[in-house]
Amino acid sequence: TRRGAEHHERMIRQAIADGSWFREKSEGEALTFSAFVEQFLTYSENNNKFATVEAKRSLLELHLVPHFGAMKLTDIGPAEVESFKSAMRKKQSRR
Repeated sequence: TRRGAEHHERMIRQAIADGSWFREKSEGEALTFSAFVEQFLTYSENNNKFATVEAKRSLLELHLVPHFGAMKLTDIGPAEVESFKSAMRKKQSRR
């Protein structure tokens, strides 16, 4: 029902906001970035146009997964993002 779907959406939004969405349901441990990418792309395939999904997939596979892939989502914070941005700038300046 619409009411049920809206409730489910609120639950997911709350889980994302408090960080529990990114934890493994069975073990209680945080997902790795690579594991999250699989879930993210499944969501994206269901909610975006094909070209958008392919653009996201390309950016993830070329840049983000090589850098963050093995890291747990709970270990990725502002310092890690800034490190990634710096590495990308250095990579761009070499071209």
